[in-house]
Amino acid sequence: AYKVTGSLERPFWKERGIRASCKVEDGYRLQDGAKAAVVTMCAAHGQEYTLSGCQPQICLAPTSVAGYKVSETVISRPNALFKVDLQCDTEAFYHGSFPVATACEGHTKPYAVDGCTRDICARPKDWTGYEILKETDTRRGTGFQVSVKCKAGYYAEGTTSGAGMAKVETCDSHGDPYKISGCNPIVCTTPKGTDDAK
Repeated sequence: AYKVTGSLERPFWKERGIRASCKVEDGYRLQDGAKAAVVTMCAAHGQEYTLSGCQPQICLAPTSVAGYKVSETVISRPNALFKVDLQCDTEAFYHGSFPVATACEGHTKPYAVDGCTRDICARPKDWTGYEILKETDTRRGTGFQVSVKCKAGYYAEGTTSGAGMAKVETCDSHGDPYKISGCNPIVCTTPKGTDDAK
């Protein structure tokens, strides 16, 4: 927490200018209201001198932690003290193997989170009878926006003629295909009065 310079021999304490400062690079800062770190001379040979005036820097939470479940245990630096536990928020459709929180770069700066990404739906492999109109957003859950219509020769459920829109649903988990349904092949019947008519 401290950097100390100067001679530690008691008679030379003041003449040789023993000084202390906070190790900013290690995550420390002056205590609120302190003008400098203080070194207090020992009372007798073999005793320790004391240091005061420095404290750990405090990190703030990031402005957005969307996709993360955050548990802040210690949000002060140095890095050895800093402890923020993260999990990807699967209920909000995020995934990741090893989410990490990194201590801030200075006092009252936000710490960083990384490692969780939004679930993405893949395009189905079988498109028989379907035609993509627009894949605006294939992220799973809120925001999912894909438009699919029935191809020529197919009709949408609820209609009897060609064309119409297919039903499109988000996927069940990251990397799975989104679901399309509702387009059926148009089947003609044999006219009455022909040999094949029933």
